[in-house]
Amino acid sequence: YGERDDPYTVINRLTDQYGHIERVSDILLIAVQTIAQALKLPYAAVELKQIEGLTDTIEYHARHNNSLIPIVLERYDLIFQNAIVGELAVARRHPKENLTARDIEFLNRLKPLIAVVAHDVQLANRVKRLLDRSVRASAEERKLLSRALHSGIGSSMAAQLMNLDIALNQLETNPEAALAKLNLILKRWQELYQAIRELAHNLRPDLSPEVAFRENLRYEVEKMQTGVTEIYLDLPDDLPDMPAAVETALLGILQNALANMLKHAKAAHCWVRVWVEANSVWLTILDDGQGFDVTNMAGHGLREMREWAEELNGTLVIHSSIGLGTTVEAQLPLVQH
Repeated sequence: YGERDDPYTVINRLTDQYGHIERVSDILLIAVQTIAQALKLPYAAVELKQIEGLTDTIEYHARHNNSLIPIVLERYDLIFQNAIVGELAVARRHPKENLTARDIEFLNRLKPLIAVVAHDVQLANRVKRLLDRSVRASAEERKLLSRALHSGIGSSMAAQLMNLDIALNQLETNPEAALAKLNLILKRWQELYQAIRELAHNLRPDLSPEVAFRENLRYEVEKMQTGVTEIYLDLPDDLPDMPAAVETALLGILQNALANMLKHAKAAHCWVRVWVEANSVWLTILDDGQGFDVTNMAGHGLREMREWAEELNGTLVIHSSIGLGTTVEAQLPLVQH
């Protein structure tokens, strides 16, 4: 039966190929193909251990396999550093014909090498998924920056440059008017400076390990306490670990909702509540302000909050009636794929 009596030749051939193949997954395909051909088996496969809800299977079907004959599989754990990284599955030559002792010895000699390759494939797949997430996060951050710049900062800077040009032209003919214009420009630039600082903070809220997420929530609420509206925060004693994207989205939604409330609601009180239920984290912001007609919602902040939620497969609902206050309710899944 093929090369089962010479496993070391097979191992050396696989090892040589390992160093000349760019994609790690390709060597795993070659390995299962080599096993099937060396033992003249109709089928061989490696199924990697499930990671982040995903399972990778590398398989090989022999061309001469008769599809009318059912395949009976023998399964063997692939172990790397005392941990199961996957499973090797090989088909019997015939459903009623067990693998021989030499077949099993051959497989036992190849399993450690295949386990190493399987572990490398897992690592490569994990790195790829992390890179994909990083690229998506960077794209979202650029989108957020673009929104903020186009929502007022860019146009305000352009207006102040025009005012500066006017003031310079007035210096000789009307110095008093030029001085008044320069004072106005200074005030506007100070406002722009503060807006840019807030933008930088909103792009990357402080989610460092040293500062718990709940403290970031407290900070956002305290920052919005103006003395006009009393804001109350209801947090559970402990919050589970959440994906960074979920924490960032929650903070962004909270910031926008509170900013809109302070700007438009004329509320005396506002209640913020965060809780976890059914594998989701929930955020509600309720105020006793003047409310508005939800059939005529407009504004960059409202659209941005909804985008934050939908990008993470969550939901954002706004309930409001004129004279009856407003409730913003966001739901974000804790498991992100």
